[in-house]
Amino acid sequence: MDQPAYTYKSNQRFSKILSCIFDVNYLKKLYEILNDINKEAAEIEINDMNKRYEQSTEVFPKEDFEKLKKDVLEAYRIHIQIFGTKGEFITSHSSSIFKEEHLPDFITSIKYDNSFFYKSVFNRNPQSLINVELDFSKPPLIDFVTSPSYPTPNNSIIHVLSEKETWVEGSYEKVISSLKERSNRRSWIHRKNIYDLFLWLLVIPLALWNLRKFDLFASVYLSKYSTVLTVGVYIYIFVVILNVFRFAFNYLRWLFPYLELRTSLKSRVIYHRIIFVGIISAIGYTLAKDLFVLGIRFLF
Repeated sequence: MDQPAYTYKSNQRFSKILSCIFDVNYLKKLYEILNDINKEAAEIEINDMNKRYEQSTEVFPKEDFEKLKKDVLEAYRIHIQIFGTKGEFITSHSSSIFKEEHLPDFITSIKYDNSFFYKSVFNRNPQSLINVELDFSKPPLIDFVTSPSYPTPNNSIIHVLSEKETWVEGSYEKVISSLKERSNRRSWIHRKNIYDLFLWLLVIPLALWNLRKFDLFASVYLSKYSTVLTVGVYIYIFVVILNVFRFAFNYLRWLFPYLELRTSLKSRVIYHRIIFVGIISAIGYTLAKDLFVLGIRFLF
């Protein structure tokens, strides 16, 4: 007689983390949130084990069963991995890892999960799994290969999986609500096609407008040269303007990363931001002035 087919059913939530700004204190707080969630996961598995033990007809010594439950409880730990830009790697299951003097100067990613220790003991994932990855990497400052039309690559995710739907939903909402309190408004910079919107609606019209202004000045000097050379000069200038904008856009994404970790370490990024905002303000003022003059001429 054929045995009935085994069917496994679970629930999961998986999503990308919002653009946020963190500090070291929040990394500790996130650990405590995940640790509380992990304790609930352990209790769920122990309760299920008790039910199966009571319903089982097989002979299984009580002492061995109690030891197994103890091993399960000990295996349910939050494992933390921290990676630095210079190849540093530190790991722990305690929040003491987040003492700033022990951390790499520049962190690229932090991973929290409750499956590492469990899998090392039982060679399988826990019944209720939670994984949070924070990606603090920045896009390349100079990159003329990858299209800026694409969203900024970032691997910050939250993944919750369990047979218990209420635990999955509750755990996911606890983490997400905590992250939302630290979200910022810079995510639009990292979305797809933002570069194209600026390019077609602002940069190209302004580039053509400034080429016209350049023509009023340079036409006297270029008139003695061939038309091919003159057109080539204008095309070259136009292409240079587009590439300058591409660099500026990549620079903006580099200055304001998708996920940012602020530490007490003095960072040159602040000076970069001040200079960048100053340059953009000066350019914006000049363009606004030109548009105002053009509007006055058009009206009168």
